[in-house]
Amino acid sequence: MMNLFSDIVEYNMNNLRTWRQRYSPNEYPYKVAKNMFYDLIPLKMIWPDILACFNQGERANSIDEGRQYISQKFRRAQLTISNSMDKYMEEGIKIGDSNSARLKPIIEKAKLGENKCVEEIEYSYIARTSLKVFFLVWASLGLNGYSMEEAYEKLSHLTFQTVDFEDFTLVFKAFSSNVNIMIGGMSMGDENQIIKPLYIPLPDLWNSES
Repeated sequence: MMNLFSDIVEYNMNNLRTWRQRYSPNEYPYKVAKNMFYDLIPLKMIWPDILACFNQGERANSIDEGRQYISQKFRRAQLTISNSMDKYMEEGIKIGDSNSARLKPIIEKAKLGENKCVEEIEYSYIARTSLKVFFLVWASLGLNGYSMEEAYEKLSHLTFQTVDFEDFTLVFKAFSSNVNIMIGGMSMGDENQIIKPLYIPLPDLWNSES
């Protein structure tokens, strides 16, 4: 499963590279943040469908088939908000521990040339899009007969955290901490690294020629 997340991180890093070419440095931070919430909002919308994957018994013939099933629900939810994203960002939207209002000053600083703020937005995008995939694959395992605990441990190789699964925000935060370990790495000192990081920051967006 780590190969899956390695591929997802690289795919979304390529998105960032593409957007850096497409948008000006002033436009780029907001576009990245908006795309992050474009992935998070539908995740919350289909939360009952994700939970249902563990309540209806085995009904997919493979993990890929299960993932296709839940991904279709995700994409349908995403289409319903595609024309409203600027409104959501302006009015403020909170999904899990991600808050567009709290991100606003970071976006503004990034637009003015603060590379650390740019990198914070980029990492948030990578982490949250990886979390989205974690949830969708977790659900697909449920469709293949795995319990919530078994599916979680197969994905993360970490001990399952018991939470109230009806509370999306609690589950989001619990899973998010472990996804951060999976993509950011974890070590017990410089010479005793347990998990190598999948995320490597891009070069500074702003430089003396920007």
